[in-house]
Amino acid sequence: MPLHVNLWDVSEGGVCVVAKGEIVDRPGTVMVLELHSGVGVENVRFEMQLVWAAFDEGCYGTFVGLQFPEGQTLPRGTFLDRYLSLELPN
Repeated sequence: MPLHVNLWDVSEGGVCVVAKGEIVDRPGTVMVLELHSGVGVENVRFEMQLVWAAFDEGCYGTFVGLQFPEGQTLPRGTFLDRYLSLELPN
């Protein structure tokens, strides 16, 4: 059953997403993450591994850390490249 989440952060090694409610899966669980560009029609799909999950009562959601399988990083050539190339102002 699909779980709808919001992307919180992304790096070359993984992502952090926020899911409504609690997540009962254990670290090591393999999941498929599908992301949809908010400003276009591009979608990406990755196999990820659950690293950690922390429930936050304030937002009644769970922050979830997912990493790419061992030895893999975020594939190049997706809409996420633009996000990762942004430089933060000093």
